[in-house]
Amino acid sequence: MFDEFDAIVAWSPAAHLWMGENYTALVPSWTYEEKVLPYLGKVFEEEEMKMFMSGQMTSFVDYFRNCLNNTDPDLVEMARIKVEKIKSNLFFLAGTDDNTWPSSEYVKMIMDRLKEEEFGYEYQYICAEGAGHMVFLPDLIPGKYRAYNGGTPEMDLKYGLESWEKMMNFLHKCLD
Repeated sequence: MFDEFDAIVAWSPAAHLWMGENYTALVPSWTYEEKVLPYLGKVFEEEEMKMFMSGQMTSFVDYFRNCLNNTDPDLVEMARIKVEKIKSNLFFLAGTDDNTWPSSEYVKMIMDRLKEEEFGYEYQYICAEGAGHMVFLPDLIPGKYRAYNGGTPEMDLKYGLESWEKMMNFLHKCLD
């Protein structure tokens, strides 16, 4: 929607617009020109809410996969982020053990779309094997490592440090 960017970095990204973090009611997260943009999501079922509230839920991945697979395909397409329309260089990083949402699967969807549309800008993807949702913060020292982040602190640190250098080189190349 905007052409002001020379480079965009997407850490643990989604491929669609999703509802706000309110699992008891459908709440939009994104608006443009005061209009709600199409989004995906569903209210937690009673058993899911009990697991979430008791701390027994260790992953949201099935929730997001189920939403994608059980939503009207027309709405899925309307909520898809139109990456092929972006007029900027793109850098992606996602962990394969992301338990917040399946970000590495989302990046694959994005990469497939960019290739299909013969995207005219540079793009790079680091697939962080075994890393989780917090892979992009190499210096983060969390008070508690939440299970639904996925990965391990060691793999997140490894790929966080590796990707930071690659991301900085990418940005210098794109912005110089």
